[in-house]
Amino acid sequence: MEHLKSVLAAVDLSPCSRAALAQAARLAGRDGATLHVLHAVEPRVVEDLEEVMPGSKGSVVADAGKALEKFAGVTQARYDVVVGAPLDAIFAKARAVSADLLVIGAYGVTGAGRGAGSLALQIARKSPLNVLLVDGTHTAAFDSALVGIDFSDHSLRAFDEALHVAHLEKCPLHAMHVFAPPPLHYRAPTPQASPDYRRQFRAALERRLDGIVAERRKANVDVTTAVLEHTSYAQGILDYAAKQGIDLVVLGTLGHTSLRYALLGSTAERVVRDSPCSVLAIPPGA
Repeated sequence: MEHLKSVLAAVDLSPCSRAALAQAARLAGRDGATLHVLHAVEPRVVEDLEEVMPGSKGSVVADAGKALEKFAGVTQARYDVVVGAPLDAIFAKARAVSADLLVIGAYGVTGAGRGAGSLALQIARKSPLNVLLVDGTHTAAFDSALVGIDFSDHSLRAFDEALHVAHLEKCPLHAMHVFAPPPLHYRAPTPQASPDYRRQFRAALERRLDGIVAERRKANVDVTTAVLEHTSYAQGILDYAAKQGIDLVVLGTLGHTSLRYALLGSTAERVVRDSPCSVLAIPPGA
């Protein structure tokens, strides 16, 4: 989240989207950015009404607009109501206003759960710009952030974004690397040598992570490094976030995987889906 010029908040009038709007307004106000607020009306809603009351589309949009402004309560914002599939409408609006950041609730009108709902997941999968998925309980500044680093170029870009966020939010940053147990049978000649090799392997990862942090960190950002061994990369991140009481997880949506798979089935998808807190997803082309 470099200096923002245009922020788009997509809301469905749920309590969680109210939290997302509060975060969007806070971030836009901090940078003096233009805040755009969008609500998409499902076409089937209008179609159902048109069957009973022909010509009612205009009144539906007008009523939705009034409901949106009343729901938002943000005076310094530009409101828009459109009829269309939410996913398409959100991306079309983001392009139209040259949004730097898309802010959405992690879950919608179906209510709170652990992690993101289906629409939020679709947006995170396909968004060409940074997406902040806001947990419904979090409307204030972030007190702590976590970034996952797998040593790919994209994860290093996510680290840079996380440093910038931590700098602006004045919060500590945890930089972590999760690794699966190494293939000891290739290098360790005896079972007795395995513990030593495991320690050497972990120490090498710690040195690599510490070197990256030392090279890229900002002077006024407090960064804690952590190297965690876990059989699941995603679960390792989720467990650490929960244990440390992290407010915001920052991660690149493309790690050591093929672009063909994008987010689907990857570590990032699992983290977005199951995260106990807000997530800032950084796509490859953002």
